[in-house]
Amino acid sequence: MAVVAVSLGALIAVSTQDIIRAELIQKKLFSNWIAQNQLAEERLFKNKVSVGSRKGTLRFANYDWEWETTTSKTTVDKFYRLDVSVSLLGDNVPSRSIVGFIFDDGQVENE
Repeated sequence: MAVVAVSLGALIAVSTQDIIRAELIQKKLFSNWIAQNQLAEERLFKNKVSVGSRKGTLRFANYDWEWETTTSKTTVDKFYRLDVSVSLLGDNVPSRSIVGFIFDDGQVENE
């Protein structure tokens, strides 16, 4: 009986760790999607590229997320760097950070 009790205890501990890991992987996947979406929106719906930061929050997959997009100049004229970071609302450490680039050709799009 003791062997069964110890075995079941170990099985429960391993299962709990697997569930925690699966949830962590799921949150990382969601944060990656959100970061990619923010980068795509910056590229698609830009009117004029401006240097600086933008922040926002959204609800996705029953979690509250916050994102920040920072636009900075590069050494190439009209070519800007976009840093996007995403984290669960209230977390100080980003779940995902990505970098993208955008070219500002001076034309106003999507009016």
